[in-house]
Amino acid sequence: MIRDDLEILTDEEVDTLIVSTRIFIFDYLKNYVVNEVIAMDIANRINNKALWKDDLENIISSTIEDIFYQLDITNCDVDKIKKVLESEYKIKITKDNPIEIIKLESN
Repeated sequence: MIRDDLEILTDEEVDTLIVSTRIFIFDYLKNYVVNEVIAMDIANRINNKALWKDDLENIISSTIEDIFYQLDITNCDVDKIKKVLESEYKIKITKDNPIEIIKLESN
């Protein structure tokens, strides 16, 4: 469901909705993405002789800063996002601006 009732919700209700979705995404990133990316970065740096001796915590922090803080919308492929939504989540975007969707039937 795409909401269009922002004006009738209180700030607290909006915050509650947003926080719950952000916690879900943060947990997913933490459990399935971040650790793999950091390990891959460390291995890549070792293999390319680009890792300097430091505390592991500093190396991890550096990787997080170097990689994750550089991401923005220009790093995203909208067509790939749409394909993932359709194939994995059975959601088809029919219009981008403003967004309109249809839920596809699951097999």
